[in-house]
Amino acid sequence: MIVPETPEFLGKKSWRKHQKEAVESALSTSKEFVIIEAPTGAGKTVIGMAILALLGRGVYVVETKELQEQIRSEFPWVAVLKGRNEYPCALNPKLSAEVCVAEVRKKKCPVSEECSYKLAKRKAAESSVVLLNYAYFLHERNFGPGIFDGREVFVFDEAHVIERELMSFVSLELPEAKLRKLGIGLPEKVTKPETWSSWALENLPKVKEMKESFERAVRATPPHLISPRALDELAFLERLEKKMQILPKLLDSGWVFDRKKGYRFRPVWVSKYSDRLFPEGGKKILMSATILDPRMFARSVGIPEDRIHYIKLPSLFRKEIRPVILMPVAPMSRKARGESLKKVIRVVDRILEAHEEEKGIIHTHSWELASAVMEESKHKERLVTHFEGKREEVIEKWRKENSNRVLVSPSVETGLDCPDDAARFGVIVKLPFPDLSDPVVKKRFFAARRWYTWQSAMNFIQECGRVCLPEGERVIRADGMPIPIEEVKEGDRVIGSGRIAEVKKVMRREYDGEIVEIRAAHLLPGKLTPEHPLLVARRAKCKYNRKTFCRPDCSLKDWYKERRNVTVRCDYEPELMWIEAGDLNKEDYWLAVPIPSVIADKSELSIDRPWRAALDGEPILFARNYGRENKALKLPVDSDFLFLLGAFIAEGSTGNEPRGEISLAFGRQEDALVAEVLQACEKLGLRARVCEREHVKVVVISHKGLCPLLRKMCGERAFLKRIPELFLYLPRDKSLALLRGLIAGDGYVDDKRLYLSTTSPQLATQVWMLLMRLGLLPTITRYDARVGKAFRLDSLRPGYTIVCRNPEYTVRADMREDFKGKWGFIYRGVMFVPIRYVKRARYKGVVYNLETETRTYLTPFGEVHNCRHEEDFGVNYVLDADLTWWIKEAWEFLPSWFAEALAVRRDFEIPKKGGEV
Repeated sequence: MIVPETPEFLGKKSWRKHQKEAVESALSTSKEFVIIEAPTGAGKTVIGMAILALLGRGVYVVETKELQEQIRSEFPWVAVLKGRNEYPCALNPKLSAEVCVAEVRKKKCPVSEECSYKLAKRKAAESSVVLLNYAYFLHERNFGPGIFDGREVFVFDEAHVIERELMSFVSLELPEAKLRKLGIGLPEKVTKPETWSSWALENLPKVKEMKESFERAVRATPPHLISPRALDELAFLERLEKKMQILPKLLDSGWVFDRKKGYRFRPVWVSKYSDRLFPEGGKKILMSATILDPRMFARSVGIPEDRIHYIKLPSLFRKEIRPVILMPVAPMSRKARGESLKKVIRVVDRILEAHEEEKGIIHTHSWELASAVMEESKHKERLVTHFEGKREEVIEKWRKENSNRVLVSPSVETGLDCPDDAARFGVIVKLPFPDLSDPVVKKRFFAARRWYTWQSAMNFIQECGRVCLPEGERVIRADGMPIPIEEVKEGDRVIGSGRIAEVKKVMRREYDGEIVEIRAAHLLPGKLTPEHPLLVARRAKCKYNRKTFCRPDCSLKDWYKERRNVTVRCDYEPELMWIEAGDLNKEDYWLAVPIPSVIADKSELSIDRPWRAALDGEPILFARNYGRENKALKLPVDSDFLFLLGAFIAEGSTGNEPRGEISLAFGRQEDALVAEVLQACEKLGLRARVCEREHVKVVVISHKGLCPLLRKMCGERAFLKRIPELFLYLPRDKSLALLRGLIAGDGYVDDKRLYLSTTSPQLATQVWMLLMRLGLLPTITRYDARVGKAFRLDSLRPGYTIVCRNPEYTVRADMREDFKGKWGFIYRGVMFVPIRYVKRARYKGVVYNLETETRTYLTPFGEVHNCRHEEDFGVNYVLDADLTWWIKEAWEFLPSWFAEALAVRRDFEIPKKGGEV
């Protein structure tokens, strides 16, 4: 079968490295079982979905409900089906659909068509790809009609949990209190399997009778009066009946009995029960980051070794960006825990202080250690765990919140995806050894010691598991200068997430592959690698006019209501998200640009030293006789000064230094503008005169202090002009005064639009930012150099135009143009603009990325995120001193891509962010 060159059939624009090869290898083999070992970041989900889509109807199985939701958000066309207890009963919303009230009452449900579970199951049965979790899939295969068994392909994600899921399914767990309440006794010899077989056969009629008695009671009760507790009891009896039915078929000498929270009977090995999970026929794809040893894995889950095809993918991350720091602080075995625990918690506190602004995960491997960390840490107010409340709800809330909270848990080593800022560091308090107090683990330990080491290595790697712009692309600095990314240095200040952020690290690497060029309305074009995330929002068709896209400020609502009597509710609200550039298209997304929200007011500009003054740390030299004539320069930063400053930036120049002359040139017909400039000078106490020349009127201002100051702050030549950063983030009224001066010199405003042109790239970017801060939608355009009849040096430089429509015109034109969604909109401090095109090209050269305080930075083509797939991974700390002997035993199982990232620190010093490990 031929694999397409791009995964557009999945809604993706390009394959990640090795993905296409993995899909081709899986499709080409005739083996029934395909085992794919793909490290974090390889994109296992895309590989699995591609195989499903190309082979036909199939099932994708994951471990947890959280993973189901994560995959649903990435592939919304997949049908998701969960356990019945996740759906409310249509008859009584206080109850779940786990036990159908209508089925128990043996009556036709009056709201059967509204049953959320039946609707979801019907949709899943009809869908070509259905997403299930292991618990539901096992129950449906063994106790249900098996509606998914006949499909062509089955993908089992997080395959390393298959052994545990099978164990959970076939085991028999009986709460002691429940059995006592039901009046069911235990066999005399509880440790012998044959006695349990006879016990199940003897007590099965009794359990059936109790279940029927509960059903009769439920049938006699009106649906709205049925209590959840009664249905819970009924559900327990149904589960107990099913287990008792299959128990005699499963039990043999390879089972063990223990008393932990009741009575528990489990097999030592689950390999003989693999048919309970794997259907006959169809291709089975098993994917995990931690297979480690394919033969050991195949034996543990009951797959014949001659029927497997093994695919191993390399890691996409360099070892420098995914360090695993081994810090053997103290042994954490139960015998040596006492004083060791205090030492470990002190180091945990130091790690939290080193990552004070970042989210992370602390893996404790036991509830006892989790409680100790929560209670004894100095940063307990920053820690969160799921002792209270549902596990899924607590973890999902923690994943989505924008904070520095740290999750403390013994049970998130698998099934949790934490990209980007969701988790920036991890701490392993205790190595994840299988519990030897468990009789199953103990039997396995003595029967197969390698299994024990393999399992602990697998858990260890799972706990630790948790791109770029090409040369020449520009990043907008805090002063509005679009500087080439290769010229950015650590410590520079850039704009990110609408505020000023310091550059922490500049990353550079060689790249040979596809590059994406993107252009959106109002923005300049730009290029970046396909994996680099851009800030976007999903578009939605307008409910009033399906030919256009909806906006929160849609003026069609009132228009349609008045003229067409439409009552459709329009509730569109853009939701910000990060999407990789390779997955963007112009039909589905708005490009989102957070508007700089910084406000830095300045009331007075003063120079107190007579001979020189410092501006941004650099000295400004004045004329020799400046100190004799002017002891100090003090000017109010008001509307008059800012208008004058804007006019100087647009049309001004500094002339003879001894005289300190500042010249502003205007057309001969601009008498009103000249008069306004003279009036502003008079209010500021500046001497000014008008000189008439052949085609222009020149206002000459004489001030030996202001002249060099303006030259230093605003630049000397037209292509170097800029707004000083001192005045770039002023309040709205002052920004308007500055804009009026700029337009007076280099632009115009009519009843349709505002227009301004310049040859300075920094000034063009600053005006674009200024207009956004004023609530307008400016369009910035770059045009190439043009040489006309009158040759000038400036004509050899590219020029920039900034255009936006007058706000009054915008109101009048909404019905004619804006409703088509061409121009974008501003909503809650973010500018949303349509994407014009997305192109692709081949690129070979150097690419760069920045690490900033906000994790984002603004470019002339949009807001980009620190690249999640290359230079942005995370650090893990391992504090258990038992690793010094364990690492020698586990070394044979550790893959090379993981082993090369290990680094030992016996000084227990926490490495500085971005420093040497």
